[in-house]
Parts: sequence; C-alpha cells; structure tokens
Amino acid sequence: MHGFFHMGAVAVLPALALLAGAAVGATWAVPQLAPIGLVGGLVAWLVAAWRFVRGGVTGCGVLLAAGFAVAGLSLGGGAARRAWAPPGLEPWHADAEAASAEGAESSVPPPIVLEGWIRADAEQTPYGASFVLDLRAVDVGRRRAAAQGGVRVHVGGRFVETRYRDWRAGRLVRLPATLRRPLPYRNFGTTDQELALARRQVRLLASVKSALRVEIVRRGHLAAEIAASLRAHVRRVVAATVGRHDPTSGAIVVAVLMGDRAGLGQEIEDRLQRAGTYHVLAISGGNIALLAALLFWLPRRLGVPERATALAVIVLLAGYAETVEGGASVPRATIVAIVYLSARLWDHRTSPMNALAVAAALQAALTPLALFDAGFALSFGATVGILHMASLVRAGWPRMRERSTRAGWLWRAAFWLLASTIAAEIVLMPVSALVFARATLAGLLLNFVAIPLMGVVQIVGLVTVVLGTLSVGLGTLTGLVAHIAALAIVESSRLVDVVPWLVRDVPPPSWGALAVYYGGLLGAVQPPRHRWRRPALALWAASAVWIVTGGVHAPRPKPWTWHAGAGSHLAGEAHSWLTATFLDVGQGDATLLQLPDGTTLLADAGGTQFDAAFDVGDRVVSRALWALGLRRLDRMGITHGDADHVAGAPIVARRFNPRLFWEGVPVVGHRTLEMLKRLARDRGAVWRQLRRGEVITRGMVSFTVLHPGEPEWERRRARNNDSLVLDVRYGDVSFLLPGDIERAAEEEVSAHVAPSRLRVLKAAHHGSRTSTTTRFLHAVAPRVVVFSCGRENRYGHPAADVVTRVQRTGASILRTDREGAIQLATNGRVIVGRTMSGKTFMVR
Repeated sequence: MHGFFHMGAVAVLPALALLAGAAVGATWAVPQLAPIGLVGGLVAWLVAAWRFVRGGVTGCGVLLAAGFAVAGLSLGGGAARRAWAPPGLEPWHADAEAASAEGAESSVPPPIVLEGWIRADAEQTPYGASFVLDLRAVDVGRRRAAAQGGVRVHVGGRFVETRYRDWRAGRLVRLPATLRRPLPYRNFGTTDQELALARRQVRLLASVKSALRVEIVRRGHLAAEIAASLRAHVRRVVAATVGRHDPTSGAIVVAVLMGDRAGLGQEIEDRLQRAGTYHVLAISGGNIALLAALLFWLPRRLGVPERATALAVIVLLAGYAETVEGGASVPRATIVAIVYLSARLWDHRTSPMNALAVAAALQAALTPLALFDAGFALSFGATVGILHMASLVRAGWPRMRERSTRAGWLWRAAFWLLASTIAAEIVLMPVSALVFARATLAGLLLNFVAIPLMGVVQIVGLVTVVLGTLSVGLGTLTGLVAHIAALAIVESSRLVDVVPWLVRDVPPPSWGALAVYYGGLLGAVQPPRHRWRRPALALWAASAVWIVTGGVHAPRPKPWTWHAGAGSHLAGEAHSWLTATFLDVGQGDATLLQLPDGTTLLADAGGTQFDAAFDVGDRVVSRALWALGLRRLDRMGITHGDADHVAGAPIVARRFNPRLFWEGVPVVGHRTLEMLKRLARDRGAVWRQLRRGEVITRGMVSFTVLHPGEPEWERRRARNNDSLVLDVRYGDVSFLLPGDIERAAEEEVSAHVAPSRLRVLKAAHHGSRTSTTTRFLHAVAPRVVVFSCGRENRYGHPAADVVTRVQRTGASILRTDREGAIQLATNGRVIVGRTMSGKTFMVR
C-alpha cells in the first residue's frame, strides 16, 4: 500500500500479523491456543520455506504472515492466562471466593506475608506511598509457596515520609499485607476494570498499615542499584536547582528527563491532557530521538567514525532506558532507535517504517499484553502517521529542500511540525476518544509551543543536572531557564480555558466505528487515481464526524427484549417503561432513572476519597451512561455530600450538562458541591433544594420528597441523616431511594411513606447495620432490595444482620458487588430485571 509497503518496509506485514494474533489470543485466553499457535506457526513457516526453496515465491508472504499470526495467538493467550491467574495465588483466591460467598463481613481476607521485587521506585500518595511488587513467594498461615504476579502495594502510617525513598526498583522486600481484588466496575457495555488492570500485570491490591513493616530483604543487582541511585540523584539536584523556583516546574523537568510523573498534581495532569500536550511529559519517540541526535551529533563533530558513534549511542540509549521510569513507552522508543542505529552500524539503510515494525513485533513477542496499553497505540500510531506524512511531503514538495535561507529553514521547521501534528492527530483521534473520552483540536496549536519547549526542558534539564552536581549555584542559573520553559508548557494549556470549544468530551467509539474510520483512512491514503480513494475518503470523513459528535442520543431502553420479558405481552408496550439502573460504582451510589417520556435523572454519581487519580465519574459513571445511549442528562440529584455519592458528579455534570440539579440540606463550604453550583450557574442550569412533602410530576411518574425537612441550623459538614430521600412512583410500582439515612431518619420516613403494591428499595447506607431497621422494612414492605456496595469493602457492607433482616421479609436481594450493574424496568404493573452477572427475572 502506498506509503507503507513501498518504503522497503518488508517487516510490516509479519509485524501486523503478529500483533493481530497476540491481541486475539490475549482477548480469548483459551488454554488450547498455546500449543495450536506453536504448532501452527511452525507448520506455516516450514511450508513457506519449502515453497521458497522449490523456487515458488507465490503465497510465501501469506504463509509467513499466517505463521506469525498463529504464533501471536500462542503468545497472547499464554500471557493473558498468566496475568489473570498467576501461579501461587490459587489458595488465596479460593479463600477469598469462599469468604465472599459466606457474607460481606467476613469477605476481607486475613493478612498474608508477601515477598517480591519492587517493579519501580515507590511514589508518594496523599495517604502514604505506593509501589508494584512482582511476587516471589507468599506465606498464607504456616504455608509458604512460590508465587508470581503483580501486586500494587499501598503503605500508610506516619513513617512513610522517612522510608519510602528506600523502596527502590529491583529490591527484594518482605511485608505483611491485607490483599483484595481490584474492583471490576461491571456495567453494561463497559470494560471490566479488574481485567484491564490484570493486563497491566497488576492482579491484586495490598494494604500495609505501617512503613516499619516493610522489610528490605536484599538490595537489587549492581545495575539496578546504580540506576536507582542515579534517579534519586537527579530528583535531588532538580529539586535544589529547578524546584526552588517552583515545585511544579521541578516535577515537569523530572517527568521529561526520567518519565517520573509522581510529582505532578492531578490538576496539572488533567489540564495538560485536555490541552492535548500531556504527551510531551512522557518519554517517547520525540525524547529518545532528541537524545539520540545529541549523542550522535557530538562525537561526529569531533571526528569519531559513524559506526563507532552508532555503537556508542546504542549502548548509551540502552543504559538510559534501564535507568528511567517512563513505563512501556521507553522500551518502545528505545527499541525503534536501536533497530535503526543497528542497521546503520551494519551499513544497511533500512526505512524508519521497517524499524518501527520490527520494534512493534519485538515488544509484542516479549510482552504481548503491552498491546492493551494505550501508550502502545499512541506512540506507534503517532509515528506511523508522521512517517507517512513525511513520505507525502517529500514526494509532493521537493522544492522545500531548496530553501537555504534562515527564514526558509524556519518555515520548513514550522511546516514539518504542523504536518507531523496533523498526521499524528488524524491517526490517534479515535484512540484518544476510546481511551481518554476526549477529542481535541487544541493540540494542533499548542504543539507549536509545547514540543519546542519540551526540547528546551530536556536539553537544559540535562545541563542543569550536570552543573548542579558540580555546584548548586551554577545549576540554579540554568535551572531558571528550565523553570521558565516548564512553566510555559503549563501556562500554554490555559488556551482551552479561553477557547473551550477546542476540546470536546466524547463517548468512546465502538469497535465498528473504529473499523470504519481506519478502513476509510487506509483507502484515503491510496494514490490519487485509485478508484476507491474518494469513496474511502468520504467514509473516513463521515466516521470522523460521528466520533467527534458522539453519535446519536438514544436513551430509550428495551426491557421487553430482555430474556425475562422476551416473547411476552410486554413487547407491545415500547413507550411505557420506566427503567432504573443501579450502576456498579464500587463502594458508592449512582442510580439512573429513565422515564417513559425519555426524561433522565441521575441520583448521585459515585466517587472515592482514597484514590484521587481514579475519578469514578470519569472512568466509570460517564462511560456507563454513554454505553446506555445517553449523551445528556435532564436532572441530577445529590442525596448528600459524602465523597462516595458526589465525588464523581463534577465531570459527569460537565459532560452530560443536566438542566436541573436537586439537593437536600446544603453544606456551607463543601468543595465538590460548590464546584457543582458554579458549573450549574455558568451553564444556566437550575439548582433547587427539595424539602419533605414536595411532589414533582413528570407525565405518569411522580417524585415524592420524603426527607429532609427544613434544617434547624447551618451545616458545616455532610451528614448521613440529611440525605435526600425520593419515592419514585409509576403505576403500582415504587422505587425508594434513601441515600445514606440511618435509624433516626428512617423513623421519619416511615411515618410519611405511602404503601405500594410493588416496591424496590435501594438499601440505605450500602447496607450498614445502622440503617434498614426491622421497623423501616415493615413500613416500606419492599419486594426487591438492592445493595449498592463494593466487593470486599473495608466497611463490611452489607452487614450480615441487615441481610438477615431483609431475607426475613421475603424480599429478593440484589447486590452490585456480586451482580455488577442491575437494571430494573417497569410498565407500572410488573418489574423486569437483568444484571451484569447474567440474571434475568420478573416480579409481578
């Protein structure tokens, strides 16, 4: 194909076949794929070799590609199985499953002792420190067993500050920890987050109460210790020379030099991501290319032969990749550079596309699960787009090379930067939408500033480290230049505040939309006279518009098609259904109501106070709403100000733009609630406080406010018993949403709630023993009780005695920690239900 296979890139087809095979194998993870892949690949290669020896080349390429594809199946399947079920942890998983089945209060397993190697230097967090441990052995009780797999360890306590710097990559440590499985957040049409984390080779989460309990058994090998010392030295020097001007500037310099973004605040990361310039802080192709160019240019200026220079640069790049902590993007970029330089070393002028294909194939063969890392698609996709654009420019504008004036050089540099940015954005736009739920045009403009500034930060940062090692005073002078460049990167991102339409939050595109987009793009880059070029170009443009605009707002569920309602008389009632979706947001609440007339209400939006880097509103709630066909919300209700109910609300409100907000008792100075009020005011939405006795109707549906009453004093903090309680009625069916009310408030609600023939109760306060009393259950008489709680949560929700009380009423119990998301739909007479776990049922 034009621009790809006519550049001497013979490795592209085998590499693509290997990547496709590894992706399919890792997705299916069928045990039988490993031997089939090995045998099938060997057979295909042998047949190809036999045909080639016999003088026939026809079909050899297809056979070779088929061999790489089935070999990829084997590699991907094996890697996925090892990541999901690492050897040595089977007894713990069995105990955890058994404990979870017995009841939530016993679902948190007892501590076990872990022993393993630290994967990367520990990072400080708001609640202590964190690092990933590659297991070597585990002690469960008196049993010791060899083990494998990745565990993310969180260490708390007051001694973290003085000890976390000793937890360096490559060191063998031993620690007692409480293990738990990551939350999957299972919602209709969304990705299983537990599986996604396993693909990043983190299978379990561990908590350690004190840094004093982390024992360093053995230091790492010599190379690892030297690398760790170098990283620590760079951090100290940058803090003393650049960080003294501004800690954020120091953190940016460390990120550019070493890929360590731990020092960046969440606000800075979000701002740069929205601006489309966050990539300059990740060590990737641009950083490695600049470093390689500097390392190659200096010796050549001194007269060192090219081959000797190439060999030295290869060694230095390998050492640099071993030292820094840029994640998977570092080996990717380094492999590309080493392959290219190795070709020069042997005087073989391979094309950059060939080097890129070899690097991608090597990474897929060594670490197949890297294919599921967004950085893989972002880095390789951007490079493919840039290389193809380069081939077009060279072919179409040969006169550009004839401009030798300084102005001509600047014009060429600006043109190449624009062309490269456009090419990269075209290739990566759907990937960015899929991974970050965002499409941005700001990067096209800001990269003119951010990329050159990144080069300044990298070069001046290296000089600052050298000078700062000799003298802090000298380093401070160059550190000022690095500070100004880093500050300019951050400040340039404020363009999106001035021109907000340059950034658009979009739903992740479907695989079908991605296939149409890239199929159309592949046809669009064919030679101008190709007969399919114009139709492909139109198809690509249409799919691009579809992705950027977010597709069609289609929120009407079809419960009559669910298994429990299929084939019944319900099929004729397409426009008379109220649907309640209890989203799986872990230890929190988020309930979506979709009324028969299409009106939507989201009651709470989940959240967490323990992991600021994981925004439930962004990563879970927004994507679940998009998957259900929503592109906007009509109303958002906030029951009260606890983080597990409201922390996810700001980004959901920004993306779905509700026109009306409901709240109960206001809390003065509550940061998240104040943020929501400002957003509502800026967008012209109505903010309304509801009080007991109010009844709001929408068609045949009524919302009765059962709580709170008028507050007697001004609240300075959120209180469970201030929760907004709504009784949503449609025909004979009621959905009672009580927030986190406890015994005292339940007494008040019991006195005002009206009877209902079919009632669904969302258990108050996630099933805490301070709520859902016997008297309350008798008053509301539920037929179905939904517990919204996180698997193996630290609070023991739902409490065993609460579950027992509900069971005694004869009500059906549904739990998001076991079932995932739960959808209940009613036509006012019956309830049809389904869950992410596969359950379907009908309540009459």
